[in-house]
Amino acid sequence: MPDASTCLSPAFCDQAVIATDALARWATRDDSKAQPEIRQAANTAMDAIDAMIAELHAARSALAREIRGSDDATDARIDAMLAIPLGQRLAGKAAAIRGAGAQP
Repeated sequence: MPDASTCLSPAFCDQAVIATDALARWATRDDSKAQPEIRQAANTAMDAIDAMIAELHAARSALAREIRGSDDATDARIDAMLAIPLGQRLAGKAAAIRGAGAQP
């Protein structure tokens, strides 16, 4: 079983295990004879893979929302900084540099 600390979610890990096991069973097929249980393993693998893809899409959507929020916060900080007149920003930077040099 995948390490739970590295899994997207417990359900994702469960589906990964199911898909892995089913694909291993599918890999043992003998196309010269009927093996309905092996064909069912292929269906099980497809279902597990579909579930994992759905979970990945959900994780991607959540990440995209978080990235947009982070970018919006960055934009707000930049807008606030640019709202300060350039001369005032430069004077503040010079004072900060002088203050840093005065410390031991």
